[in-house]
Amino acid sequence: MYLCKALQVQTEFILKKMKFNKKSIGHLAIFTSSFIFGIYLPLSKTILSVYIDAQTLTVFRFCGAALLFWIASLFIKKEPVPFKDLLLMFGASLFGVVINQFAFLEGLSKSSVIDTGIIQTTTPIITMLLAALFLKEPITGRKVLGVLVGLSGALLLVFANGFKSDESSSLIGILLLISSAFTFALYLTLFRSLIVRYSPITLMKWLFLFAAIIGISIYGKRITEFDFVNMPSMVYFKIAYVVVAATFITYLLIPIAQKKVAPNYDQYV
Repeated sequence: MYLCKALQVQTEFILKKMKFNKKSIGHLAIFTSSFIFGIYLPLSKTILSVYIDAQTLTVFRFCGAALLFWIASLFIKKEPVPFKDLLLMFGASLFGVVINQFAFLEGLSKSSVIDTGIIQTTTPIITMLLAALFLKEPITGRKVLGVLVGLSGALLLVFANGFKSDESSSLIGILLLISSAFTFALYLTLFRSLIVRYSPITLMKWLFLFAAIIGISIYGKRITEFDFVNMPSMVYFKIAYVVVAATFITYLLIPIAQKKVAPNYDQYV
């Protein structure tokens, strides 16, 4: 719980004392979540379809993160959530967690890590366009430049690889990754007011609770069929990283970033 509280409260306090402005805190949250995500991609790829299928790993993410966020909520001031906001949170859960993560991990299982990383860079572009459409945020030259700089980094990986084709990426995998990026961009844009209205823990405990209920309802049988006894210990370590770091911590940082910067700067996790 100390880690959770440090990320949400103490880190912001320290950064403010160091005279970091709000955008700097938001950018630091984005950078940290992106760094964790960068490790998450190749790490999860090594166990997908070998030790665990994408649907089971996704349900583990939902249930593990829901448990962590509800435990963390015991250590913060309780925020009342009216029924109408619970309905909005259910919708946010569908776009930002359920559809997004089911499509992402299934797409990753059918695609290469490099292709997945490249498609990930389209999320800020989609979010910028949706923010202009729904939130009437202007598309400035500075925003475009920032998106292009981020995209160029991913393209450099392709150049460094000598434009070699990757036969491990299927069309369905690419389409799933694109749909995942699009749904997360919709979440960042359509539910921005909800994201900034509640603390990260309050918001995420409900989003992941809804996601866990949906995930268990659809793929509960697969969890019972998972070989918990004979699985190598390294697989459990990697699953723990996916649940704790790549889900709990990154989804804790996303609302912090949302409160500090415009939605098109947020990254996909």
